[in-house]
Amino acid sequence: MSNKTEKKEIKVNINQDVANGKYANIMATNFSKEEFILDFGFVQPQTQQANMHSRVILTPQNAELLLNLLAENVNKHKELEKKTSNKNIELSIN
Repeated sequence: MSNKTEKKEIKVNINQDVANGKYANIMATNFSKEEFILDFGFVQPQTQQANMHSRVILTPQNAELLLNLLAENVNKHKELEKKTSNKNIELSIN
């Protein structure tokens, strides 16, 4: 038997509701020994009420992977902002 680990390719399908995404301007987190819970919601301006619309439950290992992935991408975003901050970028919507 080989000690090599084979990478399996997973085909991911995203239905239209998920692909459209949900905007969140508020987030709550909680954790236990076994899991991390991330709740996302929306607070309308001039109101004092938040409607939570999404919950993601992760193992501690996957929460750490998410943390590292977010940190990496935030740093990439900051670098891009530095490079483009003095340039006028035109955006067009087709």
